[in-house]
Amino acid sequence: MQIKFNTLCAVEILNEYYSSGFSRDFLILPTFQCRRQLRNYGLIFKQTEGGFKIFYEVATGGAANEPKKPLIDPLKFSFLLIPQTPYLLNYSDLPLDTKPKDLFVFNNLYDNEYSNADENVLFLSNKNRENSSHTKIYASEDDRLPVRSQAFQYSFETDKESILLEVVDRLGRVIIQNKVVVNEGLLSYFIDLHSVPPDQYIIKLDGSVEEAFYASDEIIRQNCFGIIDIYANEAVPENYRFVDETGFVLPDDAGEKPYRTFIVRIKNRQTIWMYIVGVKFKKDIDTSKLAIDSFTQLDEIVMPDNSKRVRFVSDAPKPLQEGVEKQIALKYLIENGNNNGNGNGSTTNVLIGHLPNPSIAVLKPDGDNIYSEIFVYI
Repeated sequence: MQIKFNTLCAVEILNEYYSSGFSRDFLILPTFQCRRQLRNYGLIFKQTEGGFKIFYEVATGGAANEPKKPLIDPLKFSFLLIPQTPYLLNYSDLPLDTKPKDLFVFNNLYDNEYSNADENVLFLSNKNRENSSHTKIYASEDDRLPVRSQAFQYSFETDKESILLEVVDRLGRVIIQNKVVVNEGLLSYFIDLHSVPPDQYIIKLDGSVEEAFYASDEIIRQNCFGIIDIYANEAVPENYRFVDETGFVLPDDAGEKPYRTFIVRIKNRQTIWMYIVGVKFKKDIDTSKLAIDSFTQLDEIVMPDNSKRVRFVSDAPKPLQEGVEKQIALKYLIENGNNNGNGNGSTTNVLIGHLPNPSIAVLKPDGDNIYSEIFVYI
């Protein structure tokens, strides 16, 4: 008897820093509870280039989209994104102030589909209009949450005598509700969420949202960039459902694939490139005649050893990318003839034909600007 597996759904993680477009930033691991769910339903997880797929065993004698074990119960599959590079935040357009215990949370509960005549893209990011184009929704600060253990002491300063404290899940269901007496201006309450699955929760005080967070003992113990939660329940928008009410696998809306693909897209960071040209060998050169196209020269700097440096900053922010941007040249203007208009004008001597691109290892934030410095010597 032949056993056949088909794709249940797929997730692609794209980072525009890479030439291929596919992220190579993460080791992707199912959570402990997800591994148990996969085993219970006979599903197989496989990391792919820039993402992962889940496979199901096809029912014997059934349709090609019929799993052997119907996926009709409310389900949740969770996958940890473990960073494999220390420079992810440098070359990705994500908040630089992200802390070790911050978590980027992606899921299929957002109705952020982009559709046109040629494609349907199911984004898993929260929609941030300022950080997104018409056709692309990028990972952003809107996806970031603090991560907490599933049991912790919560404190809040207030001048009230008592406060109604509630903890609700992402669907608005109340998990904890208690009237808490305030002692000397400080509300203190032990929140224990071990009776519910690891997930996103909200703390409300007297009905007002005070804090959203992700509760997980598993995540709090390790270096984790993010989590991808894939749900199968009534709260999932119709186009984001990968199985129907009978448990059969749904194709993508365009009909090109017999399964649905979800997208996490990360934009590459743009910085102001600053070339710092040190005059080490050509000591008699007139630095005012140095030039780089589309860069502005700043004032010359005389160093303590009397050597000279001149800085050039890009006229606009430039993207950090895996591929090298070539043909950025350091030029030197040579004047010919005299000043009465009868000379031969001027010529340009190329001193360095291909200046190096900046390293992703170091960024220099300065107010609203972020600089990438590149040192060269002539």
